[in-house]
Amino acid sequence: MKEDNDRYKRGLAKLAEMDPQVAQRVADSLADVAPDFARYVVEFPFGDIFSRPGLDLRTRELITIAADGHRSRPAAVKRAHSTRYQGRLQPRRDH
Repeated sequence: MKEDNDRYKRGLAKLAEMDPQVAQRVADSLADVAPDFARYVVEFPFGDIFSRPGLDLRTRELITIAADGHRSRPAAVKRAHSTRYQGRLQPRRDH
């Protein structure tokens, strides 16, 4: 299944672009317990969604944080997202 392998590689690359220290740790964290789910976590959100053309990474990160804030998610999950992107979400100075 070359398509699935491409999605996984694309997902790891996008995750590494977002946070190099977390990329492989995310992939490995569930590999022993739930290998299919671990692969899905990399392929779908990062290989499919975050890799789509049209929006820059900064905008996608802002949308993720806004969606997390809107939904009833555990505080730890929200904190992980907002802390990870905090340094990159400074106001743009290009206009």
